[in-house]
Amino acid sequence: MRDVNLSEAQQKQISTVCNDSFKKISDLREGVRKAESELQGAFDESPVDQHKSNDAIEHLVAARSELFRATSQMDLKIRAVLTDEQWRELKKRERRGGPGRPGGPDSWRRGGSTVKGGPPPIGQQQPNR
Repeated sequence: MRDVNLSEAQQKQISTVCNDSFKKISDLREGVRKAESELQGAFDESPVDQHKSNDAIEHLVAARSELFRATSQMDLKIRAVLTDEQWRELKKRERRGGPGRPGGPDSWRRGGSTVKGGPPPIGQQQPNR
C-alpha cells in the first residue's frame, strides 16, 4: 500500500473494506472448493450420470459467480477510496506482473492477498482462530 502513496486514512478505509469482506469471501471460496469437489466426484463416477454432472456444473458456475460478484463489489469499494493517479499506478503494476490492487479480487483470484489479514491464497488452509 505504501508503494502507491496511500494516506493513513486511505489505508484504514481499505483495511476496513477488506476486513468487512473477509468472512463472506472466505465462505464463498469454500463454496467454490466444495462445488469443484462435487463436480470432480460426478465426473469420476462410472458410468457418469449426465443429470448429476450437469447439476454439479450449474452449482459450480453459481458458486464462482457469487465469488466474482463479492470480490468485484469489494474492488469497487476500494476503487472509490483511491485517487485516479493511485488507481492508474496499480493498474500499471498489474499489467507489468507486479503486485495487484491491495486486497482486490485480482490478487485473490490469482491465489494471494496483498492485504495483511486478507484471506489465505486459494488452496491454503485458514488457521483456526
